[in-house]
Amino acid sequence: MKKIIIISDSKGFPRPFPKENYVNYFDTYLYLLKNTFNNHEIINLSFGNILTKDLLNQVIGYYKDFNPDMIFIISGVNDCRPEAFRENEKKFFLNLFFFKYLKKILFHPILIRFRNITRSNPLQFKRSLSLFKKIFSKSEIYFFEICAGINYDKIRPGFDKKKYIFNNIAQEIFNENFIKVEKELYNKNGFLPDDLHFNNNGHKIIYGQIHSLICDSKKKY
Repeated sequence: MKKIIIISDSKGFPRPFPKENYVNYFDTYLYLLKNTFNNHEIINLSFGNILTKDLLNQVIGYYKDFNPDMIFIISGVNDCRPEAFRENEKKFFLNLFFFKYLKKILFHPILIRFRNITRSNPLQFKRSLSLFKKIFSKSEIYFFEICAGINYDKIRPGFDKKKYIFNNIAQEIFNENFIKVEKELYNKNGFLPDDLHFNNNGHKIIYGQIHSLICDSKKKY
């Protein structure tokens, strides 16, 4: 039996909205993996709109003694995607009763391009990944390439450039355990219309990648 932890941001979730692009839980890569590897202990930690450091800290705080054999990380978009406002500024606007009328303006690509704020920076990102790798030095850790749909850079101007920087950091830390998936997701139409979350095809692709890594694991248990 292998002990496996899968860590993700909202890309690991089913998507009940919009209805025309519904992604059922039973079509997510997590369910498919648990159904296939029901003889393994698979723990999932998924949080929406979370930074990688906060996601990894959850694992460090609660699962350090679990001694996982394999860890899969699907995160990073929230760290590097450009924003128009800082978190405290967002909270201020959210409390305004007429926020719904401002929403289109506040998240307009022109404003995002102008302010170009990110919630994390390359140094913080590198430190978080390096510390996590050191703490779980006995585990096989795989980091999945930060990716989004081909039009996401139009929604979040500057994303592609920042994605490249953050991916280079992750690849430097995890080397051959940095898993490239963006090209396959592009070619097989793996993103929802929001160009961020996985559709059914996308979940099947991630499932296939993790399935192969588990089966090909060189560690003997």
